[in-house]
Amino acid sequence: MKSRLHLLAWLFMLPWLMNGQIYEFSVSTSPYSNLTGGTPAVTETWDDPQYNVPIGFLFNFFNDQVSTVHQLSEVAYSLLSTSPLKDTLGFFFVFGADLVDRGYADTLFQSPITYRTVGSPGHRVFTIEWNNVGFYHEYFFLGTNNDYVNFQMKLYEEDQSIEYHFGPSNIDRPDIDYDNTGPFIGLIEKLVFETDESTGEALLLSGNPANPTVVNTYSTVFLNGSVPANTVYRFERSTVAVDDPIVSETKPYFNPNPCDDFIQSANNFQEEIIPPVLVYNSTGTLVKREMNAQWIATQDLTAGIYQLQFHTKTGLKTQRIAVSH
Repeated sequence: MKSRLHLLAWLFMLPWLMNGQIYEFSVSTSPYSNLTGGTPAVTETWDDPQYNVPIGFLFNFFNDQVSTVHQLSEVAYSLLSTSPLKDTLGFFFVFGADLVDRGYADTLFQSPITYRTVGSPGHRVFTIEWNNVGFYHEYFFLGTNNDYVNFQMKLYEEDQSIEYHFGPSNIDRPDIDYDNTGPFIGLIEKLVFETDESTGEALLLSGNPANPTVVNTYSTVFLNGSVPANTVYRFERSTVAVDDPIVSETKPYFNPNPCDDFIQSANNFQEEIIPPVLVYNSTGTLVKREMNAQWIATQDLTAGIYQLQFHTKTGLKTQRIAVSH
């Protein structure tokens, strides 16, 4: 009983030690594989296309939960927004350059954009690929379509991470293709579309494409050159930020609390909870991700304070629990 009382005291007194950054950036190399068996997002030659692509599962982008991504025709960059209708949008800036179908001049479709979701529930991976795409500025100023890039965006259901994969490219005139030093790449949590103002978190990449610097304020920054083939940019959601607009719940969505071997959702809340349930330790590290919201094992967790994060029909919630053995 003494240990349970001790844990209960910490449940209300312990400050939640987390930083303000939701995503951590890393760069690596991995062989590029073209997407096969994908569904076409476009079916004819394109310039500034517009399309809506289902992810195939619920994905947490910063503090929003999305199931579809959208390419807006109003934006020349190859990016995907979290909504086509709101004044304030979240953006995946996958490859910031004015791209075009390489067959645009001759109306010969040469640059497919395809997507596919594979895997079992809880472990699905969504991929969208821009294959053999050209640069509009080369076509407009030089009348040629020799330069091209291949790249993908992947979304992972299991850990809610984001990856940009870069494949073979040929860029002989970067000054014309980019109209700058390189592409504009990163993530924007909230962008007021009409005024081009950021009201949320930003992760933008600058400097050496092989080892970029992360810029956390929204500004016009570009990479200094083209991204090497087989490069992977990863944005990993490994912590819960202290300034996330999450409602910390006093409602007993899960009990018992303190717990020993398991917790279960209260009968009157089972229909409200939308999986997955994310379990973070006191340092903000994700230690468990459960698709079964009715019953969660805790016997494998060390004794201490944990924070549950989950969605309901009314928004994103958290509940702290104490684990004792």
